[in-house]
This record gives sequence, C-alpha cells and structure tokens, in this order.
Amino acid sequence: MRCRWYLESVPLDGNRLMIPLDRLPMTVGRGEDCDITIHSDRVSRVHAVIEAHDDSGLLLVDRGSTNGTFVNQDRVVGSILIKDGDILHFGTAELRLSRRDPEWKPTAQRKPIAAETRSTLLTANRLPLHFEPRERNFLVMLAERRLRVAWQPIVDARSRDLVAYEVLGRGGHPGLPESPLGLFSIAERLDKEVELSEAFRRTGALAARGRGAVRLFMNSHPKEIRLASFYDTIEEIRALAPNIDLVIEVNEDTKDPLAMREMAGRLHAMGVGFAYDDFGAGISRLREIADIPADVVKFDIGLIRDIDSAGPQRQRLLSRLVNMVSELGSTTLAEGVETEAEAAVCLQIGFDQFQGYLTGRPQIVGDDA
Repeated sequence: MRCRWYLESVPLDGNRLMIPLDRLPMTVGRGEDCDITIHSDRVSRVHAVIEAHDDSGLLLVDRGSTNGTFVNQDRVVGSILIKDGDILHFGTAELRLSRRDPEWKPTAQRKPIAAETRSTLLTANRLPLHFEPRERNFLVMLAERRLRVAWQPIVDARSRDLVAYEVLGRGGHPGLPESPLGLFSIAERLDKEVELSEAFRRTGALAARGRGAVRLFMNSHPKEIRLASFYDTIEEIRALAPNIDLVIEVNEDTKDPLAMREMAGRLHAMGVGFAYDDFGAGISRLREIADIPADVVKFDIGLIRDIDSAGPQRQRLLSRLVNMVSELGSTTLAEGVETEAEAAVCLQIGFDQFQGYLTGRPQIVGDDA
C-alpha cells in the first residue's frame, strides 16, 4: 500500500494537528470552501493547490497569492515538487509535509487551523520558523546511531605521559552538522538534549571496547543530573565497556548545587569520578568547588590562552586559583594548551595535567556498534 501524506500544523500546546491529504488535488486558503482552511489575513482566499505527482512527492501550485507560497523559505513561482519533511509557508502560516505508513493513525481529523495559531501568525513580521527543518534527519541519526566520537589526549604536565582521553561527540549524518555545538543547537529546539548526550556517551563506550584499560572523560548535559535515568545510562555504558575508568564532566551551565551534591555522591558510590569543566568561564562555580570538591577541575581555555604573554596580575590570579583547587584535593587540568610557552607557564603555576593541541588533537575512534 502507498504511504499517506499529511500536513503538520505548528505545535503550540505540545501537540500537532495532522491534516490528511486524502483527496488530491486539495486547495489551501482562507476561504471556507477550501479543502484546507487557514484563518489568517495573510492567506489569500484560494492561496495554493496541492496536487498528486508520483509516489515520491507532490506538486505545490501557487494560485497568485498576495503574500506568497514558500517551500523551505524559498518563494514558489508557479509550481514546485514537494517531498517528505519540506516546510511550507502559505503567507506566514507554517506547515510541514509528512509522509506516514498506511497503518499510522492521525490524532486529529482535517479541520480549519485553530484560532490560537491565527493569533501567532498575525504578529509575525517575517516567515516563522517553529519547525526544525532538520528534525527528521536528527531523529534518524539517533535511531540509527549515526554518531562518531573523537578522543583527545590528556597528559601529565611534567612527563607528558598519557593519562586519559576526553570523548568528544561528532555527528555522522550527511544532512546534519558534525560539530557537537551544531547538533546540540538542533537538539535544544527539539527538546532532545538528554538523548543526544546519552548517545554520545554510549558511542564513546562502544569505541572503547576491546582497547584495554583506559580513563575516559565523558560530558553530561545540565538537564541530565536531575534525572534518575542519568545513572541508569552510566551503568549501561560501564557494562558495555568494563575496561573504562570513567569520569563525568559537569559544565559551567550546570547550576543546581543540591543536584550536583547528590550526583557526586552517587557517582563516587558507583566508582565513577566527576570533573568540573570550563572552570573560569564564569564566577558561579567557586562555591561548588569548595562545597563539592571534584576529582578533576578543568580550567577554561580562556584562562590559559596566551598566559605566557599575560601580565603578572593575571598569572598570579591563575596561580592562586590553582593552589586553592589543589588544596581541596582536586587534580588541576589546563585546557587549550597550544604552545610550549603556555605549557611552561602552566607547569610553573602548578597544573597537574594538560589538554590541548600541543599534546594531541582529537582523533576519530572507530566503534563496533
């Protein structure tokens, strides 16, 4: 059986109205006699028509609308083929074309787009972007585990001997960014930050299997440490790769002292270390470092860059911070060390470990997922 086509409305209350395209051609417009009625004065009475084309797509025809018909932000002149996942704008009314299996049942039947959608559209000064255009690719990436990891060496500051790696996530889907920043930007729009963070750690654990004992630093997301499932995922990756000596990094945006205190106790009870990442990027971490000492404190690259040419006041400040953290029993790690001159000053100041391009760039590590 052929797949069925739908238009998805903008999700305003957490739900999306699914409008079946079940008797093509179908007209779209403000008029009550249209097959799909959109209550917006930015939409023409008969704005556009959706026609059958072939099994892989449909044809969208603009009917001379005043405010235009757009596909993925490009204005339609005449007609254009549209496909699964395309974001359509009729004036400022935003919908997405979706293709579903015949067995899939929509949660709502075709009806005019609701009045609350109209009020949102009428205040827009440009095309709204409520849908994440890469959502489908992102969900496929997670479902099919199209992720990779790079390991960056962490070395002893004096001997330069390897002591650990930081696991850095990378995207592996051709339609998505490779960088973790780009992927987390998409994940935030989809409320999928936790799932992405978990997937990166799992990929890192799979890459570590069969490689002998290794200490790995893995990142967490601020949303995770409040979730009981966070600790289940830690147990999962330790079961996947029992050879890992695991350290979980908590970044500067994690600002819940009670949750961090609980996290530190639970991780240590599991035999897992934890580290404060990006120390020095802000001032909010000083209290937590004193009240909840970490196994490792990673000093932000902003404190390390050009430290050799910095004035004596900045070097003294960094030295005092390093001494304070060391007195609390934490290992001190300088991030972003890129030159021998920076390394020499960091060693003199008293750092225990280095991480940066000077001692090793991130390298992609294969997995056996």
